[in-house]
Amino acid sequence: MQPPPVTSALAELAATARPGPADRDRARLLLADYLAVAAAGAAADSARVARAALLPGGSGAAEAAGPAGAAAVLGTRHFAPVRDAALLNGISAHSLELDDTHEPSSSHPGTVIWTALLAASPARPAPAAAVLDSAVTGYQVMASLGELLGPAELYGQGLHPTAVCGVFGAAAAVARLRGLDPGGVAQSFGIALSMAAGSMAYLSEGAWTKRFHSGSAAAGGILAADLAAGGFTGPADAVGDRYGLMHIYGGARPPSRAATVTGHAAGLPAVHETSVKFHPCCRYMHGVMDLLAAYRSEGGRTEGLTGIDCGVLTGGMSLVGEPLARKRQVTSTVDAQFSMPFGAALALARGSSSVTDFARASELAAELRPWLEITRVHTSPALDAAYPQRWGAEVTLTFDGGEPVELRTEAFRGSPGWPAGRQELTGKAVGLIGEPAAARLLSVVDGLAAGDARFDPSALALACPVAA
Repeated sequence: MQPPPVTSALAELAATARPGPADRDRARLLLADYLAVAAAGAAADSARVARAALLPGGSGAAEAAGPAGAAAVLGTRHFAPVRDAALLNGISAHSLELDDTHEPSSSHPGTVIWTALLAASPARPAPAAAVLDSAVTGYQVMASLGELLGPAELYGQGLHPTAVCGVFGAAAAVARLRGLDPGGVAQSFGIALSMAAGSMAYLSEGAWTKRFHSGSAAAGGILAADLAAGGFTGPADAVGDRYGLMHIYGGARPPSRAATVTGHAAGLPAVHETSVKFHPCCRYMHGVMDLLAAYRSEGGRTEGLTGIDCGVLTGGMSLVGEPLARKRQVTSTVDAQFSMPFGAALALARGSSSVTDFARASELAAELRPWLEITRVHTSPALDAAYPQRWGAEVTLTFDGGEPVELRTEAFRGSPGWPAGRQELTGKAVGLIGEPAAARLLSVVDGLAAGDARFDPSALALACPVAA
């Protein structure tokens, strides 16, 4: 029997799947992480500039409850038109590079799915369970399309999976919240197809456009779902049409991949597969940094160090390791967020990393220059064999007159293979927004577990501190 086309299979899943209690619990945990990261990210320069450009008078109307047709702007006490709020919140959530990551698709679903649902919810108040279910299915659609297209293939084409696949995930989540049937969801996919884009050119000059991708995908998904709900039509088969997603971005993908992806999606695993980040930089750097931070924290020697050889996944090599000379020249936060030499030197020097470290990247790069110059980056067939389902890393430290030290991990911290629990996520939130705000935020999110809870985006926004 032929498997159902990807478009119809994912539209059916988005409209009719029944997430269970464990799925909703995981979604709430990811929501709390998203809110803490977005609230802290609202203080980033890119978020401030975007707000100044889009909000009336540079700030918007300060109100405790939003006016009709407006949504809360996180990290502020202001409101904006729905799609502007989505764009701004997506930028804030993605600016620190601390947002969640679905490793098999190499995408950042939280920055897109929660951004879209928070902006779209005020227009149609819903039970918390309905919003959580919409998030679970939105995560799944976005992740499944990323797996179908393949992260290594997309990066090789200069495309950002979060941007390309995120608009479909947002459309799925909002369409479900709107109560669209599978046909309506498929129409929203057809409309979203014309907005699926995102260039990796930001890597060349440390530009802010990657941060824009999450917000643009969220805003585009809302628009697609709203138009579909109003009867606007799009191509019926957004993925498989001769000019559809696979034609535009798919290239020569194995035909069997579609059946594998849609079969896997039926169990709604994406929220459980999604990893939480603890270093404010590209996820492809984390495994090496986890190893070096642990090594340094346990008293590992650095005297006489002559080489730091970092093994990364081929899928991320062009992001964080090439060209090596350019990756050693760190002059901005974005440069640092995508430099394996910087991340390795920082973790080895500090035994940790922080948002402040990356904000001071150019200053710290001067201090770390001797180690930057002896850092090399390589790929490994052994690591690539498990990719993209599992992400691993390896490091070899060499010393003058001493035995080398070899470090290896089969999983990055915060992933299913190296999981982070409630306590670690609470610590992350405290570090980002302070203990009182973290406690307030977690309490509001915990309240969404109640059977009669309503999803109130304004209450969630008010639980977040105002960006300093």
